[in-house]
Amino acid sequence: MENLKLFCDEVAAEFEKCGVEVVKSEVCTEDYQFEKEIKAYEDANCDAIVTLHLAYSPGLNSEKA
Repeated sequence: MENLKLFCDEVAAEFEKCGVEVVKSEVCTEDYQFEKEIKAYEDANCDAIVTLHLAYSPGLNSEKA
């Protein structure tokens, strides 16, 4: 999991180099985690949510959120 977090930090750094303010979340794998993070983005008044798919998910855990 640590490698995934490091990769996410690298991707965020590339967005920041382009002048994009990045609000990061934890890696999500369960429905309730996606819902929690979306709420945090809404509370932060984010203009957009960019998803970074780190694994194949046949359960589509993020779809409902």
